[in-house]
Amino acid sequence: MNIFLIPYTWMRHFSQALICAAGALMAWWAALVWTTALSPGWAVYWDGAWYLTILIGSVTFTSLYAEGALRRWPIYQRVLRAGGAVLFAAGPTFVAYWGWNDYIGPAILGLLWEDAGRDLGEPTLVSLRYRVISFVASGMCCGVSCAVFRRLQNFFTHLGGGFAAGLASALVWYVLSDSTFEYGYNDVYVAGALGAVTFGGMFGLLAWPIPDELYAGWLRVMTDTRFGRRIPIDGLDGKQRERFVGHYPRGLDLFLPANDGVLELHVSIVVSTDGGDQSYRARGLTIAPTVVTRLLEKIDLRYDPRRPAPLATRLQSGDRIVMGDPGRPTVVEFLMLPREER
Repeated sequence: MNIFLIPYTWMRHFSQALICAAGALMAWWAALVWTTALSPGWAVYWDGAWYLTILIGSVTFTSLYAEGALRRWPIYQRVLRAGGAVLFAAGPTFVAYWGWNDYIGPAILGLLWEDAGRDLGEPTLVSLRYRVISFVASGMCCGVSCAVFRRLQNFFTHLGGGFAAGLASALVWYVLSDSTFEYGYNDVYVAGALGAVTFGGMFGLLAWPIPDELYAGWLRVMTDTRFGRRIPIDGLDGKQRERFVGHYPRGLDLFLPANDGVLELHVSIVVSTDGGDQSYRARGLTIAPTVVTRLLEKIDLRYDPRRPAPLATRLQSGDRIVMGDPGRPTVVEFLMLPREER
């Protein structure tokens, strides 16, 4: 995971899903080798508990280690943090499996269906009504562990992501492995692999998307006068500030020649982090033409003297600010780049 290789587009949210899905697939392969080739020393009853524990531990480790890589933490810190989260998630996962299959499940299902309550502890039964709670509980353990080691940030997002991942994984695993299901694939190996990939992918997609705080706003000149010249809005420190663009000879953050229709103070970019949300806004400071353009939208920011404050609009990565005469405009582009960009 390298923040410089993940552009600021909607596709960036799938990078965490892909890495967690890969970690889950490796966990399925490791569990399969362990239980079939190495002859583990436990009874067949505990196969499910160990499988879910290995799966949840792998996804937890992958999610937190990937975050550490994106934030450039030292390797020992990434390993210690991710390893601690694995230990924190493994214990509750094992206990949840044991508690549901031996005590809670039989008591609840026994009130509704006597046979289901009696058969819940039978390890050879793979019906979804017997195993879905185990998958869901394991997913929630994974979500809680990751949230705790992220200092409870977005706790309910992690919890919901774990719930959805466990439920989706159980459904995929059951549909592809059940020979009595009309549309089932009837292949337990494929079912295990795709069920694990589904869990990792869903958890990585829903629990922790790559945050905006890893990126910073930049202005880049697109016209030939100073083509390629760029300045950061907030840079490495992430502090609130305002950058001014114009042709005033001293004190401006981005100087552009007056010959191209840019006034002394033409436009400014304001960054705000109030409430933890990072937002950028363009403010028009002159009555000269000033337009923000994006797909299917144009916003006129010319200053209106009748208003008590300049007009402003929120910027998105890729927006262009067109200043001066429409026949020969000066254009700057707003971009979101990794905060470590120089």
